[in-house]
Amino acid sequence: MNRTWIAAAAAALAALAALPSRGPRALAAGPTPTITDVSPARGPVAGGTTVTITGTDFTAPITVTIGGTAASTVMVKGPTVLTCVTPAHPRGAADVIVTQASPPATPSAPAVGAFTFEEPAFHAWVPRAAGSATGGNPGGFDVSIVDGPNRRVVASLDLNASDPDLPTDDDWRVTQVLFDSAGAHAFLATAGTPGTRDSQKVFIVRTARALGTEAGAPVLASVDTDGNPVQVALSSTGTKLYVADAGSWAGAAFPLPNGTLRAYDVTDRANPAISGTP
Repeated sequence: MNRTWIAAAAAALAALAALPSRGPRALAAGPTPTITDVSPARGPVAGGTTVTITGTDFTAPITVTIGGTAASTVMVKGPTVLTCVTPAHPRGAADVIVTQASPPATPSAPAVGAFTFEEPAFHAWVPRAAGSATGGNPGGFDVSIVDGPNRRVVASLDLNASDPDLPTDDDWRVTQVLFDSAGAHAFLATAGTPGTRDSQKVFIVRTARALGTEAGAPVLASVDTDGNPVQVALSSTGTKLYVADAGSWAGAAFPLPNGTLRAYDVTDRANPAISGTP
């Protein structure tokens, strides 16, 4: 082998070894996503809620974490909108983070507490407490609807607004709340000052509308019983409403039928009709 060639090759290798080493070419970071809104902001602890996130710089591939757990079915609808499905998570508020996943990953600032996981709701309808000697509460709501497991009032009903014939709130209040078998409708019995016709009504309310999960006025109808209804019951089929009156105190200036039991056809919840005395 030619010694001159060997010496030249050795010199070339030495020169290469003296060059500074270079790693892989660094990738430029993409724009950092931001979050401006998460809707809806509540959902069950079991997950499965489809959430829309609005913000800026949403480009695929992208990931979403809610409370530190990855959301599923993340779909970028455009640079400012994406959707995802919430994971299962313990009860409470959780931070939401959107991350542009192409290396190097660029996460958004956390949307602190932007989504709240809740236990399955159980709704209790609570008539107003006695606010005066006659059991009223002038100007207040007649029924509050409480989500018990999650400890919050989710709706209120003012029945005066639905029936212009009602007297002032100070003269009457709701005495019983009854539901049909499906829970789709509530029947609210009312009673006023004994010996008066302060309130003669039974109100039929659509539950979904009262909760705000369905559009429309929640009170479908009111039944004028010509008495002071304090007890209501439904037939097994849910088509007949039975109403018992409280009547009046002895010696009342305005006597009412005492203990009268009436029946109403409520097959059409919005159009009840008298069905005789059972």
